[in-house]
Amino acid sequence: MADVAAVGEGDVVFVSGAAGGVGSLAGQVTKCLGAARVIRSAGSPAKADHLVNELGYDAAFDYHDGPAAQRLKEFAPEGISVFFDIVDGEQYDAALQAARPGARFALCGSPRCYGPSGCGRSCSVQMVLPVDV
Repeated sequence: MADVAAVGEGDVVFVSGAAGGVGSLAGQVTKCLGAARVIRSAGSPAKADHLVNELGYDAAFDYHDGPAAQRLKEFAPEGISVFFDIVDGEQYDAALQAARPGARFALCGSPRCYGPSGCGRSCSVQMVLPVDV
């Protein structure tokens, strides 16, 4: 997160699929690097509660509980400056909508790309996309 997405003080970070091993570690690293706020998504209400109440993250939501774009507006009305993507799909699209100008996207896997139809874009683990909206 330090090298690829240049997370630092004041960043508002969204980590998709955050309840697993990679997502949990990514969230912890972003806090250690000085992120002001870390928002995470998980696959159940219990996992989202665990992320906030047990691991101490700022906000978390169950991605089955309504559109991710709506949840990001709720938890980061000022937008996000960094997105660490593990799951792709709707959460990636929501992060694009929530991105501040100059936001950094670090992609770590894209499940949409693993099937026979693919996703039509590169699935590099260390691809960073500066976003200007």
